[in-house]
Amino acid sequence: MHIGERIKRERRKRDWTQDDLAKHSDIPQPLISRLESGARDNPTTHVLRALARALGCSMDYLAGMYDESENEAAASALVGAGER
Repeated sequence: MHIGERIKRERRKRDWTQDDLAKHSDIPQPLISRLESGARDNPTTHVLRALARALGCSMDYLAGMYDESENEAAASALVGAGER
């Protein structure tokens, strides 16, 4: 699965449009569209970080470093760390 598919999956989990994600991440919608379609697959660290924050997942997950179940565990750990 490429990065765009992961972005799209996380966006759809939140029932967001590409415009919604653009507003939450401050990343232009046309760039989100190119990433999701696979027309572009090498986002900068800034873009990847902004999308991950908006989507509530890790940059590693979006980049394909691990699968969805590991992403959920990492997200839970991040939430727990913020409550300390």
